[in-house]
Amino acid sequence: MERRSMENYCKWELNQTLVKEVRGWLTEGNGKGFDRFKRRLQFGTAGLRARMGPGLDRMNTVAVMQATQGVLKHIEETLGSQNGTSRGIAIAFDSRYNSELFAAVTATVCLRRGFKVLFHDTPVPTPILAYTAKLRSTAAAIMITASHNPKEDNGYKLYGADACQIIPPTDEAIQQLIEENCAPWCDYSDASIDSVTSHRLCSIVTNDVVTEYLKEVTQKLHRVPPEINSASPRIVYSAFHGVGAKYVKKVFEKFQLPEYISVEEQLLPDPDFPTLRFPNPEEGEGAMELSISTAEKHGSNVILANDPDADRLAIAEKQENGQWRLFTGNEIGALLGYHLWKVEGQNAPKGQKFCMVSSAVSSKALGAMAAREGFVFLEALTGFKWLSHVALEARSEGINPLVTFEEAIGFMLSDVVYDKDGLSAAGVAAEMVAQCYQSGMTLGQRLLQFYDTYGYFIGYNGYRVCSDPSTMRRIFARLREHKAGGYIDGTKIHSTRDVGAGTDTAASDGKSDLPTSGGTDFITLRLSLDLHRSGKPLEAPNLILCYRASGTEPKFKFYSELCCSKAEVDGGAYDKLRAIVDSTTERAVNFTTN
Repeated sequence: MERRSMENYCKWELNQTLVKEVRGWLTEGNGKGFDRFKRRLQFGTAGLRARMGPGLDRMNTVAVMQATQGVLKHIEETLGSQNGTSRGIAIAFDSRYNSELFAAVTATVCLRRGFKVLFHDTPVPTPILAYTAKLRSTAAAIMITASHNPKEDNGYKLYGADACQIIPPTDEAIQQLIEENCAPWCDYSDASIDSVTSHRLCSIVTNDVVTEYLKEVTQKLHRVPPEINSASPRIVYSAFHGVGAKYVKKVFEKFQLPEYISVEEQLLPDPDFPTLRFPNPEEGEGAMELSISTAEKHGSNVILANDPDADRLAIAEKQENGQWRLFTGNEIGALLGYHLWKVEGQNAPKGQKFCMVSSAVSSKALGAMAAREGFVFLEALTGFKWLSHVALEARSEGINPLVTFEEAIGFMLSDVVYDKDGLSAAGVAAEMVAQCYQSGMTLGQRLLQFYDTYGYFIGYNGYRVCSDPSTMRRIFARLREHKAGGYIDGTKIHSTRDVGAGTDTAASDGKSDLPTSGGTDFITLRLSLDLHRSGKPLEAPNLILCYRASGTEPKFKFYSELCCSKAEVDGGAYDKLRAIVDSTTERAVNFTTN
C-alpha cells in the first residue's frame, strides 16, 4: 500500500527535489520513509497543517491538489455543480515558503473544474481572505497559511459556504471524498500565479475587498472620538515578519490614530522569520525582545503585535517599575470586552441585545460581566471554527456579538469577519489605549478596574508533551475517575463535564451543551477551592480546570481559572491554584507508569 502511494506521489508531485527523495527511499527498499505514506493529513482545529516535505502526512503539492479535489467534489454534491461553480472559490496565501505555489495549484484545480476563482495574487492576511468569503458569498474559501507555526510548516485553511471554518460532519465528508479522488483530475504542472490570473474564470479581488473591509471595520468598530484618538500616545507595532503591517496602518488611518512606530527588523514579510525562534507573539518576552527595544528607544509604553498571518493580536505595556507586561489572551479578552461594552453596548438603543462568546478553556470573566450588565455570555469548543458558529447563531436570533475570543490571543470583534481578526483587533486596541491614557489610566489599571467591578480571575495554563495515542487515552481514563461529589486533595468536585461522552453533571438533563464527538478528549472539573481553610464547603465552584488533547500538536493541555477577591489574591490564591492543578495533572499524567 505504501509503495503504491509513494509511486503515485512521484508521478504527481511538482517539486522534483521531493520526488528524488522518495525515489531514493523506493530504491533502498529498506522501509525508510514508508511511514510518511501510512496516514493522510486530517482536518484539525485550523484545517490542514504540517511540516512541508514528501509524504501523505506532509504539506506538498500533491496534498494540496487532493484536498482541493475533495473540497470541490463536496461542493458539487451539496450545493450543486452550477451553484458551486458560479459562486466560486476565494483563494489567498501568506508569505511562507511555497505558499504562492500551493495557492496556484489550488486555483488551477478549481479553474480547470470550471469553478470561478476570486484570487488574491499577492500575500494577504488571513482575515482578508475570510472577509472575501463573507463579502462575495463564495461556495468556499481557501487560505494557504500555517499562521504562527515554525518556518518549516504550511497549511490549508478551509471556509465553507457560510464563510466560517468547516466543522463536523463537513470535514469528515470532505476527508472521505479526498480518499475517493486521489488521482489528479487535470494536469496542474504549469500552475503559477501568471497562469491563474490570466484565466478567464479568475478575478483579482484584493483592492475591492480591502476597501469594503476597511469600510465595515470603521462602521462597526470605530467608536472613540477623533479628538481622543488623534491625541493618543504612539504605539509600537510588529508584524512578526508577516503580512499585517500595511493593513494595520490602513486601519489606524481610518480610525484617525497616530501612525504606529514600526519594529523595522520585523516589518516586511520574510519566510525565514530571522529574528524569531518561534513566530508566535504568545511565546513571551523572548518573542517581543525587538518590540520592547524599539519601544524603549522611542519612549512608547504600549506594543501591539500580530502573528505572521495577522489573525492574532498580542498586547504589552510598560509598568511603573520599568518592567514590561505581556497581557494574556484572557486579560486582553476582558479588556476588549470591557471597552466595547462601554463604548457600544451601554450606548445602544434600548432593546438591542448583545452577547460575548469565549471558548470553553478561556476565561469566564466576561461571563461575570454579562451577569452584572445583562447581556448574554456563551461558550464554544476550542477554535474559531466553533466560536464563529456560536456567535453567528446568536446573531440569527437577534443577539449581536460584541466580542468572541479564545485565550490563544484570538479575537473576533462584532461580525466583520467570521473568524479571529488581528487587524480589526489592533484598531480597537489602539482606540482603547487612546481612551485609557486620555483619562489618565494605563491598560493595567483598567484591568484592575474590571476586576474590582466583576471579580478577580487568575489563571494557570500549561501542557505536557504526549505523542503516544495510547498514553493519551490512559491519561483521560484517569481523569474520568474523578466524579462529582468527590474530592481532590481535600477540594470538593462540584461537577464534571466530559465532551467526548456528551455528559455534564451540572446540567439538569446531565448532557453537555457543547458539540459532542466520539473521539473528543476534553474534560472539565469544577472545584470548590477553600482559600481560607475554613473547612466549610463552598456553595458554588470557584475553580474551573479543563483538560484537552491538542488538535494540532502532540500535547496534553490544561487550563485553569480561579475566581476570587483581591484580598484572596493578595493572600496567595495563585500559589494555591497552582498547587492543586499541578497535583491533579501530575497524578493523571504520571508518565512513569503510563
